[in-house]
Amino acid sequence: MRALIEVFFRPAALFEALPSRPASWLLPLILNALLAVAVSWMVPHYVGRETAIRQGAQAAKMNPEQTAALVKQLTRPGNIAGGYVFLAVEFLLFQLILAGALYAFALMSSRPPDFGPMLSMVALALFPYMLVVAGATFAALATASDPTKLNSLNLLPTNPAAFEDPNSLGKGIYGLLSSVDGLVFLEIGLLSLGLSRLTKWSYGLALGAIGGLWVLYMSVKTVMGLMF
Repeated sequence: MRALIEVFFRPAALFEALPSRPASWLLPLILNALLAVAVSWMVPHYVGRETAIRQGAQAAKMNPEQTAALVKQLTRPGNIAGGYVFLAVEFLLFQLILAGALYAFALMSSRPPDFGPMLSMVALALFPYMLVVAGATFAALATASDPTKLNSLNLLPTNPAAFEDPNSLGKGIYGLLSSVDGLVFLEIGLLSLGLSRLTKWSYGLALGAIGGLWVLYMSVKTVMGLMF
């Protein structure tokens, strides 16, 4: 529990101490997944589940028949509950995969850390981001005079896409703009700090490694959006 506070005020010291603090990954790993589910619950709660689904279908350029089928499918109680479970599992796996990718980089250092401290670093570094996103999402939805008028696909004005009409841009371009996000860049900076402290690399080298992963992810995401 103490680590969840330290990551806000003394992240460098926290990351350096992780090799001597086993199982520091467990609580933030679970909390991050729960925060992801909370954000996923907030949007349909305030905007309306059908409205949110239709916004997504419109952005995906679905025809009316496809949209109607999607609404029918995703408003079934079993599918709603299953969606939350799937999202929680998906976010847990995302944290494990990211930790695995950074661990592969760390193996190239002279004194690579164990996987446990790397997973702890990733989970703890993601916690501030998830907490801010959940809080800002709640604030945006709860204070809106008419939440149904909001773009449920991009609620926070932290990226250029938030100021664009998603229907006027291609999915690939819109996805690219939505990923050029100030909060994401702050998260990249925090992950880079954690990687540098665990591997004893310079901050610039760690930033290059994580920035390279982000560029690769963005390239694949944009190409997939343009192709499909």
